[in-house]
Amino acid sequence: MTNSATNFLYQAYVGRVAASSSNTISVFVDDNAAAVATTGTLAGNTNRTWYDGISYAPVALANFRVNNIVRDSAAHTTTLTWNSIAPDSSLSFPVYSVQKKLSLTDPNWLTIASNLFSGGNTTSFTDITATDSSAFYRITSP
Repeated sequence: MTNSATNFLYQAYVGRVAASSSNTISVFVDDNAAAVATTGTLAGNTNRTWYDGISYAPVALANFRVNNIVRDSAAHTTTLTWNSIAPDSSLSFPVYSVQKKLSLTDPNWLTIASNLFSGGNTTSFTDITATDSSAFYRITSP
């Protein structure tokens, strides 16, 4: 954001922190000005760094579990539905991947879907390659 191209306001995500047992967090602000394109030269009042506040968002943790599995043997599909974190309850947009194997003795999981964005409190995915009589699924979040 700018006002007539003389002042700029930048916003940055700097991380996630858990509140202490007393529901407090500590914020440290460094207002030492540095000259543009330098790493440590103080520039007095010519190039000030202004602190304009902090924002926060409560982050809900999903009670993760698969809620529903629907197998359509005629269409060769399996639809999985699981609890997910709603985007407005997270500092980043939650994404998921679905992996599959036909036997638990198979050495590797096959990723059949990735970058599945949260659908809110629940997210669903339909495996359209479910031609086998059984399969094992795993849902991951990077």
